[in-house]
Amino acid sequence: MTTEERVTLLEGSLSTLNRVLSAQELHNRDVAHNMTILLGIASAQQLDIKAIKEDLPVIKERIGHVESQIDMLTQQVDAQFAAVNHRLDALIALITGSQGKQP
Repeated sequence: MTTEERVTLLEGSLSTLNRVLSAQELHNRDVAHNMTILLGIASAQQLDIKAIKEDLPVIKERIGHVESQIDMLTQQVDAQFAAVNHRLDALIALITGSQGKQP
């Protein structure tokens, strides 16, 4: 192989190497760009999680209040049903008692 052929081969190899390096540089830039985007997303999510954690005690308090109101309403409904059942039993007793007295 002559010196000229070697130089031509070396120039071709150098050109190929430059294209590969350019492609790798573009890939590295894409990776860095995507990493920056992901860091921004993670940072925003961290702020959202912090806000949720700060609101959690208030939410728990409100749920506790709602639960106590539901318990109170349940007791009231149970008392009303018991009163209605007692009245129905008394009414049934009156009806069955008056039917037994009719000739």
